[in-house]
Amino acid sequence: MADLLLGVTSLISAIVAYLVCVVFLLAYNKDRKTGRMLWSIAFLLYGIGHTIVVLIASDIIIAEALLPAMWLYVNLAGAGTTGLVLYAVFPFITEKKWLRSVVVIIFMGLYVIGSALFAFVLPDENIFAIINPTAHSQLSNMSWWVVEILIPASYVVGYSFLKHYKITGAKWGILIGLSFVMYATLLFIWPIAELKPIFYVLRTLSVGLLAGGGILLARE
Repeated sequence: MADLLLGVTSLISAIVAYLVCVVFLLAYNKDRKTGRMLWSIAFLLYGIGHTIVVLIASDIIIAEALLPAMWLYVNLAGAGTTGLVLYAVFPFITEKKWLRSVVVIIFMGLYVIGSALFAFVLPDENIFAIINPTAHSQLSNMSWWVVEILIPASYVVGYSFLKHYKITGAKWGILIGLSFVMYATLLFIWPIAELKPIFYVLRTLSVGLLAGGGILLARE
C-alpha cells in the first residue's frame, strides 16, 4: 500500500513539476529573464527525479539498479532543485553575489559529494554512519545524509520567501515559502514507517503550494 501511494503521489508531483516547467519556459520565451530559466530547470529536475521514483515504486527499475537510481533521484530533486532555488532566493538574503555563490557551492558540494560517498564508496558500517540512527546500509546512510542537509536549507529558503512576502506582499512569496517550510518540517517524520503515507500525501500538498507560487512568479 505504501509503495502504491508513493508511486501515485510521485507521479502527481512529477506531472505538476513538468507543467510548471512549461509555464516558466513560456514566460521566458516572452521575456528572457534568467530567473525564469533557472526556475524552469529547477522544476524540470524535480519532475525527472520523481519520475525515477515512479519507476522504482512500479518495480520497473531492477534491484541492482536501485541504489544508483535513488542517488540520481535525491540529487536531481534535492541538490538540483533546492540548489537552484537557493541561488534564486539569495538576493532576498544579501546583495553580496560572492556569498551567494559560496553558500550554494558548499550546499551542493556537501550534498552531491557526500551522497556519492555514502552510496558508492563507504561501506555500510563506517565512522560517518553516526548520522544514521537506524540500521546502517549504503542507501539508508545516503538518505539520512541528504535529509539532514535538506532540512536547514529548506528552512532558509522558506523563511527567505516568507520574509519577502512580508515586505512586498507578493503572493508567490508566501506560497513558495510555506511549501519549503512545510517540506522541511515533514522531513522530521520521514524516518517513521507508520507515518510514511502521511508524509507522501503532505509532501505532495507542499509541491502544490510550490507550483502555485511558481505559476504566480512566472507571470510577473
